[in-house]
Amino acid sequence: MNLTMILSTLLAFGGMLALCLGLERHFKQLLTRTPHKRILQGLRVGGWLMLVASLSTSAMAWGWAMGAVAWFGLLSLTGVAVAFAAPYLSKRRAVIDSVPPMPSRQADRRRLGGHSR
Repeated sequence: MNLTMILSTLLAFGGMLALCLGLERHFKQLLTRTPHKRILQGLRVGGWLMLVASLSTSAMAWGWAMGAVAWFGLLSLTGVAVAFAAPYLSKRRAVIDSVPPMPSRQADRRRLGGHSR
């Protein structure tokens, strides 16, 4: 029962995250590029499929009566987790993007006069 509830939680989190990224505004905010419409549509469909899979695994663990109640609790928990994680990840992404890239090994070899393979 514990493994199925962990799976249900992970599926619910993935579904909520996919639905979040299925919106163009949040996709641009987190991944810093404009998405194609098919990618957004795929994320939305995938998010809903993950939520349905989460409901079915929750129902497998506790039956349909208590499984549905537990699933709504998981949706609340994972929705709050995604809502709190999204701004943190976008700020972290901005810090990572501000760091200059490391020079490549070939550029170092050329600068030092060595030959590259």
